[in-house]
Amino acid sequence: YFHSFTMNNTSTMSASSRHMLWSIGLLITSLGCFVWSVCGTSSFNNSNSDNVAFSDQFPSLEETLWMAKLSKSAYQFRHEDENYCQVYKPADGTKCEWYDHNKELGTQVLIVSNTVRRYIAVAFAGTDDIRTSLEDAHVTQKPFGNNSTISLPEGIRVHSGFDNAVFLQGMWEQISSRIKRLATEHPSFRIYSTGHSLGGANSLLTSAALSLQGHKVTSISFGCPQTGNKLWSEFFNNSSPTKDKLAIWRVVLGWDLVPRLPDFFFHAGHTIQLWKNSTNVTSVESYFEHYGDEALHFAGAPAGWSAKPHFIGPDALTSHFMTKYLEHMEELSSSGTWVHEFKRSTTPIDHNDDDDAISNDNLRDDWFAADA
Repeated sequence: YFHSFTMNNTSTMSASSRHMLWSIGLLITSLGCFVWSVCGTSSFNNSNSDNVAFSDQFPSLEETLWMAKLSKSAYQFRHEDENYCQVYKPADGTKCEWYDHNKELGTQVLIVSNTVRRYIAVAFAGTDDIRTSLEDAHVTQKPFGNNSTISLPEGIRVHSGFDNAVFLQGMWEQISSRIKRLATEHPSFRIYSTGHSLGGANSLLTSAALSLQGHKVTSISFGCPQTGNKLWSEFFNNSSPTKDKLAIWRVVLGWDLVPRLPDFFFHAGHTIQLWKNSTNVTSVESYFEHYGDEALHFAGAPAGWSAKPHFIGPDALTSHFMTKYLEHMEELSSSGTWVHEFKRSTTPIDHNDDDDAISNDNLRDDWFAADA
């Protein structure tokens, strides 16, 4: 009897122990899932599949807002003295690593780091001569880069003014060396490039150059003009050698005219389009590589996207101000409105159409831009 009792009791205890261990394991797993849901997503958009190329992984609303604020801050430096970089300490933990204003080139560049949000960023301010730079009939193109350490295949050409602003007078060497040092000091930090208007164009070219050096870079620009020829645009498609190193996202506010300029140039990367109508209804769309991809069933910018702002008048430039972009991004942040996938196409893409035809009745005719 004693032997039978002992055996049965031992068996019962073993089952209880196994049940207890299983319960503890389940609790630990659940706790781990909870921690990952809160912390694992961190500040970035990690909902993307591992099978999605880095170039097609959407920036989160939060990090896009960070870059909008940084692009706005880049303008602030031009009105301060040379020591402002050392005293610039915003509440979000951003540290100014370097600022330079080359008045001859018209280049204003700011490099920052943020140990709280774990990123390094290079930001460019726009210039005051937008119309001269974008509407001059003699706007020229040139090969991308500095003709020595940074270049792309023959035939790829970019706006000469944008290229000169980044690669002349040692500007690129200063940017490159500082990013390399910061990336070595903070190997786990993400690298961004950002800017508004012509600064957005400069930031896009800079991000391309950094990716060619092996850095993994996300470019988020605001009101960026068209930057190069068709070969330049096509180089950054979904079969690009840079697709795992470079993500280009250009944010466009309503009918902002500048992203439709200059004529005979093309966009590189993806478009994030911000819409808002007169009843304050907001929406966000994203156009794959701007021009769409019929094989993937992704839509490009709708018909009239390029042409219509030319007929709107002052509002097309009013919505270009960086203050407007930032205000709209903050509204989107408050409502949690953002885009996480590319707009799908419902009709075949006409590759001979440069989106200039004003024929789509679904375009937001009631775009509302407040007074500057």
